Order: sequence, then C-alpha cells, then structure tokens
Amino acid sequence: MENKIKKCSFKKHLEVDAIKYCLECKINLCNKCINHHSELFDEHHLFNLDKNGNEIFTGYCQEKKHNIELEYFCKAHNQLCCAACITKIKGGGNGQHTNCDICFIKEIKDEKKMKLKENIKSLESLFTKLEQSIKELKNLFKAINENKEELKFKIQRIFTKIRGALNEREDEILLEVDNEYDKLFLKEDIIIESEKLPNKIKISLEKGKLIEKENEKNIKLNSFINDCINVEKNIKYINEINEKIEKCNSNKDIVIKFTPDENENDGINQFLKTIKTFGKIFNNNESMIKESKIISIIEFNKIQNWLNSSIGNVKRYELIYRATVDGDSNSVLFKKCKNIPNLIWIMKDKNNNIFGCFNSIEINSNNSYSKDSKCFLYSINKNKKYNPNLNIINNIYNCESHVIEFGNNSKFEFVVGDKFLSSNSVTFTNGEIFNHNLEICNYNTPVSLVELEVYKIIQS
Repeated sequence: MENKIKKCSFKKHLEVDAIKYCLECKINLCNKCINHHSELFDEHHLFNLDKNGNEIFTGYCQEKKHNIELEYFCKAHNQLCCAACITKIKGGGNGQHTNCDICFIKEIKDEKKMKLKENIKSLESLFTKLEQSIKELKNLFKAINENKEELKFKIQRIFTKIRGALNEREDEILLEVDNEYDKLFLKEDIIIESEKLPNKIKISLEKGKLIEKENEKNIKLNSFINDCINVEKNIKYINEINEKIEKCNSNKDIVIKFTPDENENDGINQFLKTIKTFGKIFNNNESMIKESKIISIIEFNKIQNWLNSSIGNVKRYELIYRATVDGDSNSVLFKKCKNIPNLIWIMKDKNNNIFGCFNSIEINSNNSYSKDSKCFLYSINKNKKYNPNLNIINNIYNCESHVIEFGNNSKFEFVVGDKFLSSNSVTFTNGEIFNHNLEICNYNTPVSLVELEVYKIIQS
C-alpha cells in the first residue's frame, strides 16, 4: 500500500502538505507554520518528512514526554529505547522496559550487522522465489481459465448433442404420427375428391348410357372400346375412393396416442429427473466419493483420515477395479492390481459390513512374505483402524491366487479368495498381526462380498 502524504496539523492548513515533524509537540508542520513554531519553541526538535510524507528516524524516543536519544536496546522486545524507558521508576510513561534484558546499542551492532547480511540473503531468496511464484501463479491462472473454458465448451457440445438427438427424435415421432393417420384415416384431399364422387358417378352413368346407345348406330369400334375403357377407369377410381372412405369410417373408434402422456406422471417425471440429474461437476480429489458404490462422503472422510495418518497427504484416487463390473476372478483382480503400490481396498459383505485394507508395497506374484509397515485393516462399521504389529517381520503375502493376504507364514488374519461374490472366500481369523479380535466382521467364518472396489492413491 502506498503511504499517504501527511498534511499540516494546523486546522487552517489541513490541505497543505507537511514537510516537518515536531518531536515534542508530535505535530506535522507545513512551510507556513515552521517559522512561527520555531519562534515559539526554539528548543523543540524538528525533523524532515521524506518525499512520501513518512516520519524519518529521529534518533529520539517517541514515547510520550521522553524525547531522549535512543541509546539502549531491549533484547526481549527487539526494540530501541531510551534512559527513561529502562528506569526503575514506573509511571508517567517511564519504565516500560524495567525488567527486560537491556544493553547499549554499540553492544548489539555486530549481531545486527550479521543478522542484516542474513536478512539480505533471505530477502534476495524471497524475491527470487516470489518472482517465480508470481510467474507460476499467472501461468496457473491462465491454465485454469483455459481449462474452465474448455470444460464449459465440452459440456456445451454434450448438451448440444442431447438437444439435437431430442429434436431428431421429436421429428421422427411427428412423422410417425402423420404416417399413422395417413394409414388409418383419409387425407383432406380424399375428402375433397369424395365430394366429387356423386357427380362423377352421375357423369359416368350418363356417359355409359350414351356409349351404349351410340353403339347401336354402328360407331367405329376402336372409339367404342376406348369409351368403355374410360368408364371402367372411372368405376375403378370411384371404388378406390369409396374403399378409403369405408376404411376410414370403420376406424372411427381408433384413437392414436403417445406415450408417455402428459397425464402419465411416472414416465414424464422419471425422464425429467434423469435430465435434471444428468452430468456432474467434480474435481479429481472428489473422484472416490463420486465413483464409489459402497461408501458415503462421511465414510470416505474416515478412510481419508486413516490414510493421511499412515502415508501423509493424499491428492486423489483412481478407481482401477470394481468387482461387479470387472468380475470376481482373482486372476482379473491380480492383473488390475499387479505392481501398483498404495492401494486402498473397500469391501461390503452380504451382512452390510463395510471394511477393507491398505497396502503401500507393490503386489506381485513371487509367492513370498513381505513387511509393509504402513499397511492397515479398517472397519467402517466399527469406525476403527487396525495397524500392524511392527515387531512381526512379515505381514503381507504376495501371490497371484490370493492377490492380497494379510498375515505371516504361521497364520493369516485376512485373505480374499477367488469368486468372492458368489462363494464364501473372504476370511478373517483372530491373530497377532493386526489384533482386530474379529471386530471387523464379528465372525471368523468365510463370507462372500456384494462389492469390492480398489483405488490407486496418488500423492502428487
């Protein structure tokens, strides 16, 4: 923030810039007031104000009624002080530093000189870092805005496609309406033609009688045949129109409808609900919450806290496996999780127990035991995390057939077997490794799951 230039303290000169400051009166003086003030108070100390109107360092104490040169330094407050400040007599503005660690300013000179060098280096470093931070901030702001506009454009493209598909479907249905009515009922031009039929029949009848009568006069044969053909065509046309009329009359009780109808609230409301809930905006830190079919936001926060206490800050999650989508074959599960560290497993069994585990080391197929000091089991229902006993050498077994097994070569405590959605192949046993005492599922018999999700944790 820029320093505001100080104005003269004299009421009549409040708009005039001050150029001097009186230490004793503690007032600002403009050029007009300086001479009068000096005549009245020739022993007062006047000091120049800098170009920004700031009080320059006078070397005298600014405490009220002190006006003594600053000759001492208070180590406790990192502050210059005068003789009055350190006096044992308190009151009247004196003795503020009576009980502090005080020294002469010359004694602190070398220390402050060394500190100044450190501060200069620190300021240079801060300046460089600040320049880089500001540059990065500008680039980040630019990238964020570009990403925002790109995301908005992507959303607009999607909804334009949806609107286009709806309009196209509307046109198709409207065309179906026209075709259905044309198929079952008469068009307006048929009505117009039908109104002409009585007269057309009358004319055709008269024409037929005339041809028959003229035939008796032995008219030219080809002319007679042509006239007969025309009468036949007229009858055919009349019959076609008549058939259409009869068909239309026979379909008079047919009512063409559209479903879902405005009165069919279930269909309409369901479709509108789908439209209203279509699409979601979320950042990558929320991906686990949005994607999980097992846990809620509150339950996710529990897992987040447990992970933070084990491995530090978690940036985001990437879903790499879901049993109901990818299948409950251990071979598929192993392929999805192989050679990936930092996996959080979320499971739900048929008894609505939600539990899981975390492994920080990679899963492989070397059929050997390893020590994972950061791994843990957890229970959402019990709101509890079960850390491993670090005195035990091995706590995780690597093998393709089980994919993930917590325990050691003498006993296991948790294992996921093959076909865990359809068979009881998820087992907990009591032991020394995690000391869960069968709290996680409340039993030690194998169970099957209704869902299993595995997320890869990303920390940077």
